[in-house]
Amino acid sequence: MNIRILLITSHYFYPLTLAALERLNLNCQTIVVAYDDFSMIPEIYRRHQDCCDAVLVSGSSARRVLELSFPNINKPISEFQVDSDALHREILRFAVERGSLDFTRVALDFMLPMGRGYSVADFLEIDDMPMVIGKNMDWLNSEQVLTQGPEQLILDQIRKLWEEKAIDSVISTLRSDDFFLNIEKNLPRYC
Repeated sequence: MNIRILLITSHYFYPLTLAALERLNLNCQTIVVAYDDFSMIPEIYRRHQDCCDAVLVSGSSARRVLELSFPNINKPISEFQVDSDALHREILRFAVERGSLDFTRVALDFMLPMGRGYSVADFLEIDDMPMVIGKNMDWLNSEQVLTQGPEQLILDQIRKLWEEKAIDSVISTLRSDDFFLNIEKNLPRYC
């Protein structure tokens, strides 16, 4: 029997996921579906749950949304994420595209659950990525995330930092540009 894997990914990761699957040449069937925002993840799973044996989701926040939506899910779920090297390349690409940047004023959305230390400058100083991942997992299991959802909390934090003039731009791993439409149309972002 051929294993069938459902991959639920952001639009950003969609072409990267397809390219990785092509390189890996896996001996299984894959269905790759992109979401616009986290609210689509449960519906994507619902549509495909009967035709998949396992689920891969792009990122721990997206995985948490799926787990909260289906607490009794009986299929293996795992996540894939941007590794540090790829993120460093994206930061470098962002810096080259923008010219001069103050990295203390560029927020990374996945760093916001850390509280203090959410900027690119802070990220570049981190020696303990497992600690960051652990803090993010603790945050994803918090009562606040359970009631409001991770996406809305990140959006609220970005909005607050923007209104306080604490940031000039955001690098987002969560969503594409439509994620920011409710903040400020002039907020520079890189997705």
